Amino acid sequence: MLNRLELGYHAPTVGKQLDAFAALGANAVSLMPFAFQRAPDRPEIAFMNHGPGSETDVGLIHATRLARARGFHVLYKPHVWIRGGWPGEVEMKTEEDWARWWQGYRRYVLHHAFLARWAGADLFSVGCELSKTVKREAEWRDLIAAVRLLYPGVVTYSGNWYGDLEGVHFWDALDLIGIDSYYPLSASPQATRADLDRGAQEVAARFAKAAQRTGKRILLTEVGFASHKAAWMAPHTEGGEPSEGDQSLAYQALFAVLGRRPWLAGTFVWKAFSAPGSEGRGEADFRFQGRKAEGVIREYYTLGAPASRRPTN
Repeated sequence: MLNRLELGYHAPTVGKQLDAFAALGANAVSLMPFAFQRAPDRPEIAFMNHGPGSETDVGLIHATRLARARGFHVLYKPHVWIRGGWPGEVEMKTEEDWARWWQGYRRYVLHHAFLARWAGADLFSVGCELSKTVKREAEWRDLIAAVRLLYPGVVTYSGNWYGDLEGVHFWDALDLIGIDSYYPLSASPQATRADLDRGAQEVAARFAKAAQRTGKRILLTEVGFASHKAAWMAPHTEGGEPSEGDQSLAYQALFAVLGRRPWLAGTFVWKAFSAPGSEGRGEADFRFQGRKAEGVIREYYTLGAPASRRPTN
């Protein structure tokens, strides 16, 4: 969401942006509410749904219903914003703090599970990249069971690419394996297309192995490359020397290998915003609209697409 009253999830511009996504051949969008945590080891979690420039409950419901009316699937994907850190660093120092953190996080997730059901979202993520919490398996299983009491749709967890695919041991309690996929395709800044193809094959093989091991399909809850030189080396980063060409090339290699594999439930490209006019303007960031990568994404989503934009899984 663009954090402005006239451009957010609740604004009329959302409909125009959804129409632009449809023109790309997309049939699904993810929407992201946020909570706030002052530090990775602080147990207090605050909702961020109060100000009109934030991801309000009303805005998320509005955007979900607009998307569903256009035939899109909607992934409701709660995030935690950590001051001075990122969700993968969340780890408490004491058992008392862990209990307080889970209490607050559970309240946050169940709030949005209820809203996702009411709004009509058909996919829900119970967490995003909380890698140091996944060892608390009992708490995660308890939360997933509570979510299912409120929410009847497809439930996943958006795991971090660095370790969660193999490190999460509660995939059996979920409907899909969710991964924020930023796996490097090559360690070389001078990588050729053949090098990138080999790297993409290794990523796909990793997903196929996880799907076979768990019996679950893989949903790429995020996948993307920033518009910078050698974007394939560290896809989770942005900044540096801009390069639309390298961003586009990385997408070409990965999507050519992913194709329509039977174990692949879908892909959510990171990232596009809630309003038209937010296309990339020379920055080395993750936006793809208005860049060379947009054509690659359109080709992938439209090639062999079914007549209806509402797929079945």
